[in-house]
Amino acid sequence: MEEGELRQLKLLSSMTQYFKDLCPFLMSIGQSRDEFWFGDPSISNDYIKAQELCQDRENHSAWIQGHYMNQAMEIALLNCAGKKAKSQLSYLGEIQILPRTEEQLDAFKQKQEKENYQKIKGKIQAKIKGGR
Repeated sequence: MEEGELRQLKLLSSMTQYFKDLCPFLMSIGQSRDEFWFGDPSISNDYIKAQELCQDRENHSAWIQGHYMNQAMEIALLNCAGKKAKSQLSYLGEIQILPRTEEQLDAFKQKQEKENYQKIKGKIQAKIKGGR
């Protein structure tokens, strides 16, 4: 056997093993065995892309849950450490729902900008009144 034929045989063997290893993964995300071995190869890419989208959605959901849990814990700890009743925070008033659509994001940004403007305006007015 020549060196070129031996190299081709090794390559074919490694590719066969690759596809044998890939088949169980694709079956785990919904592609049938017959579809994998006898169907259109581009379908496998669709299954992989769908799996990535599902995983991204699950990761986003877990991140949001963690974000809300973090805010709730922060509020609870601040309330425990607070000395004055007026400084205690409300769970419903402080936890912010994150925007999901472009319209919600725009409204959220406008609200944040307006709140920041009011805070800065109040500080400037307090300094002006305090300076007189």
